Amino acid sequence: MEALLYILVAFIFYKYNRFIFTSRLIHFIAILGINVDIGRLRPIKHYLYLLARVVYCIWVLRVEVLLLANNKLAAFLIKRREFLVDGLYSPISEILSLLAFSKHITFNDRNASVALWL
Repeated sequence: MEALLYILVAFIFYKYNRFIFTSRLIHFIAILGINVDIGRLRPIKHYLYLLARVVYCIWVLRVEVLLLANNKLAAFLIKRREFLVDGLYSPISEILSLLAFSKHITFNDRNASVALWL
């Protein structure tokens, strides 16, 4: 279990240099967007929930690895600033950007099947 935890941490705490697909976590996120049953990309409203689940799992691992293992708030805040915020060259930054973009599209998409009676 400890080895699995360290592998997951290696995926999350990774910095790339302007090319996002050097991160294996980003590859995984891209593959999550494919619906194998119909051979197409998932609709954005279905992909949004998958991204939210991945972010939740990363937050749980963040607490498990950084806060509980080190038991030092200062080290936790340094790692958080370095890897776990939006606007950096890290996988979680890209996932948060995709999540925000997905939410924007979902909220602005009108349901075509709704009838409007005037």
